[in-house]
Amino acid sequence: MRVLQTGASEIYLNGILVYSVGKTATSVEDEEVMIDFKYPKPIKLSESSNQLLAVRYSNSAKANVELLKLTDGFYLQIGSL
Repeated sequence: MRVLQTGASEIYLNGILVYSVGKTATSVEDEEVMIDFKYPKPIKLSESSNQLLAVRYSNSAKANVELLKLTDGFYLQIGSL
């Protein structure tokens, strides 16, 4: 898995936290924005035919993103190792 982001995120697979970057929050004071360039991040899928991937993302400091001329949000890529 590869995640590119301009904020903070938590990635859950089937309800279990498998990866986090920074600290998600609802305010600039509590949030910790981080960019992680260490890829890939291995995750193991269960044997079930159905998988649920959920992302909690925050970026309260959008002004920093605009200053760097980046797009707000995240990009998630999943592939075979």
